Amino acid sequence: MKIAIPLFGDRVSPRFDCASKLLIATVEKSKVIDRKELFIENFSFSERLENFGGMGINVLICGAIDNFSNHYLTDHHIKIISWVTGDAQESLGLFLSGDLKPGYIRNLGRCHKRRRFRKRRGQSGSRW
Repeated sequence: MKIAIPLFGDRVSPRFDCASKLLIATVEKSKVIDRKELFIENFSFSERLENFGGMGINVLICGAIDNFSNHYLTDHHIKIISWVTGDAQESLGLFLSGDLKPGYIRNLGRCHKRRRFRKRRGQSGSRW
């Protein structure tokens, strides 16, 4: 089985169509036996899609993916796990253990809680 992950640095690329390189992992019996990075920045959009079938990719782990690419790849029997964020190696490990689901978001160590502006006693609604 071959698994492809579009990369943005060491992380899963936020958008499939904007990645400049792919991590391609060859897996046998839930173990990675080969791992390589393929630079795809010089490929056109259609070349990227067409090459997936020729490379023997079975699974794509990615962030956002457009509808056309999604349909094209699934029509060519490529399983897509989308809306994944975080470290690419960690995502690959989670996939191999069966714990990676579409929409997996890795906490970036920042507080993502919405902060509310509270009025102090005696202040109007304006901040200025």
